[in-house]
Amino acid sequence: MGTEESQGGELFWRRKGKTSELTLNIHGFNIMIASFYADRCGQKQAFLQLCLLLCVLLTSCAQKPFGPVPSAAQLEWQQMEYNMFVHFGPNTFSGMEWGEGTEAEDIFNPTDLDCRQWAATASAAGMRGIIVTAKHHDGFCLWPNPESTHTVAQSNWRDGQGDVLADLSAACREYGLKFGVYISPWDRNDPTYGTQEYNDKFIRTLQNVHDGRYGQIFEQWFDGACGEGPTGRKQGYDWPAFNRTVLSLSPKAVIFSDVGPGCRWVGNERGIACETNWSTLDVEGFTPGAGAPPRDTLQQGNVHGFSWVPAEADVSIRPGWFWREGENSLVKTVDQLADIWLTSVGRNSLLLLNVPPDTRGRIHETDSTRLMEFRTWRERCLDWILPPMPSCGSAMAGGCCISIFRSIAASILFSFRKIFPSGRG
Repeated sequence: MGTEESQGGELFWRRKGKTSELTLNIHGFNIMIASFYADRCGQKQAFLQLCLLLCVLLTSCAQKPFGPVPSAAQLEWQQMEYNMFVHFGPNTFSGMEWGEGTEAEDIFNPTDLDCRQWAATASAAGMRGIIVTAKHHDGFCLWPNPESTHTVAQSNWRDGQGDVLADLSAACREYGLKFGVYISPWDRNDPTYGTQEYNDKFIRTLQNVHDGRYGQIFEQWFDGACGEGPTGRKQGYDWPAFNRTVLSLSPKAVIFSDVGPGCRWVGNERGIACETNWSTLDVEGFTPGAGAPPRDTLQQGNVHGFSWVPAEADVSIRPGWFWREGENSLVKTVDQLADIWLTSVGRNSLLLLNVPPDTRGRIHETDSTRLMEFRTWRERCLDWILPPMPSCGSAMAGGCCISIFRSIAASILFSFRKIFPSGRG
């Protein structure tokens, strides 16, 4: 077959039979952008790849950073893109979402706990880390916390010798995943809740987890919920002291809350960020929980925000956060997960997908199968439009170039969602 060429400025379109190439000439150097079949589908592929390249070229023109920029820990955190949330505790066995703190410790009794299965599933799904509810609002601790009498040590599980955090942190190391913890300051069990004594006790609880026994912790997840304790009192949380405690022991940890300082809640539990989602936020005068910024601000950040506090989008693969047998048929579809991915990762947010283990202490087969199907969708769709290019991690005006190729790819793909059904590449 003959060769046809058409030139428009620096962009060359070369067609050879059924195959076409897009080539960009920069200062005498030819760079092949894409090679594709010269049909309508192939032209769409080329258009998407060209959009990616043009976006990267435009953003790489900046010379100096302007305004707040991410720390090394925040940059590494956002490049993770996709992590697993694990809600596990007495609520798994009671069927409740928020336990009352009065449940007997023996209610926690997984029959076949296998944290290696959690880690293997997360790794196979393409996730980079796992965050577990080490202590939820009911006060029950998944490790033998010496500051509490409501822990695995007081249960019959493994004769009181079990430690979920030890098992999971070891499994994460084995599978090359990062390990994080959710530790709620709300405690519906502790009788000192509502006093300064409780703040001191909670600081010691944080120290007990961050002292190195569980290895490096990449994210500390703080829920701002502040309800009544067993005495009817509410607690005035000492957030500055809590944050100082974590960072003094885990200096590389990214702290999550409504106002960071490491990353922020995206403002909803549906896994959706605003189309415009700045990584900067004004935090002065705000606190986690009731004192947080308005939800629409959390969803989009502040364009001229004083602090770098990127968004994290948390959502559950099931209707609830904890496992329930009646929800086995209600696990999100691949199409639903795809839309969540495109409106979270594709909108400058990290996706934290909750996958709750069942009463055995294992991720249910329905959930793990769906995660593998979802990974197949991502590989087919994102790899289809994303050419092999080097990653960019340099600071630039207005922020930083973070996983820019995949983020832009996901954003563009959302605009073409109807031509990418879950079963196609």
